[in-house]
Amino acid sequence: MQPELIKIGSYVIPGFTAAVAAAALLALAVSLALARKEGIDRMEMLSYAIFLRRSFWLGSVLYRLFLTSLTRPDTIAANLFHLRTLIERSGTSVLGGILGAALFSWIYLKRVGLPFWGTLDIAFTAIPLAQGIGRIGCFLGGCCYGRTTDLPWGVTFPGHDSPVHPTQLYESALNLLNFALLFFVYKRRRFGGQVFALYFFNYALIRFFIEFWRGDTFRGFVFRSSSPWTSLSIPQLVSLIGLGVGITLYLRLKKKATA
Repeated sequence: MQPELIKIGSYVIPGFTAAVAAAALLALAVSLALARKEGIDRMEMLSYAIFLRRSFWLGSVLYRLFLTSLTRPDTIAANLFHLRTLIERSGTSVLGGILGAALFSWIYLKRVGLPFWGTLDIAFTAIPLAQGIGRIGCFLGGCCYGRTTDLPWGVTFPGHDSPVHPTQLYESALNLLNFALLFFVYKRRRFGGQVFALYFFNYALIRFFIEFWRGDTFRGFVFRSSSPWTSLSIPQLVSLIGLGVGITLYLRLKKKATA
């Protein structure tokens, strides 16, 4: 854990912030490189990337508010009153950010006239790279930690009495693997939207299983028992919906392309 990665006098760069910045820059570089090969104007792709980042943030805010309404409805009024605090705490909900990015992209790309499925395929090839690096920032910041464990790679974060699963690193590795897979598919894709649909399927699968080892409870539960294996968290429910969306979209786009 390294909450303060760089400190020069009173100026501090948190480890989480540095990781997120690096993630965004590398994902942007990949997107621009792929856009150039597809003949998409780099400035238009850059504008879309900026929009994507803001829509990710907005989706994260709305998702966090949604979770609050389910898990702590008595605090909704206070959160809305202290909107700045809500926003500051809402930029790190990956599931909400992805949903926001996908939804608002649908509106944006239709309006500006960029190749719809082609642009989405480029963006969602690069996004898991950003997620993989961004989760390292979560590890440095000590958030999104796992359940207690006696395994040799367990990590004891400040404020914890015993080692926990480094679920941030688990998800980081799986997201980087997802990036490699989607990059491979992108180079050989047979129809527009293939990568976009596969991303939803792959990430939903990753997140669903990572949830079994998560130890933070803010995420909320649809139902909860004494064992994590017989519980269902809200992110797992959203992931199951994502699996269905990914499969349905893939099959429909493939059928349309074949026809």
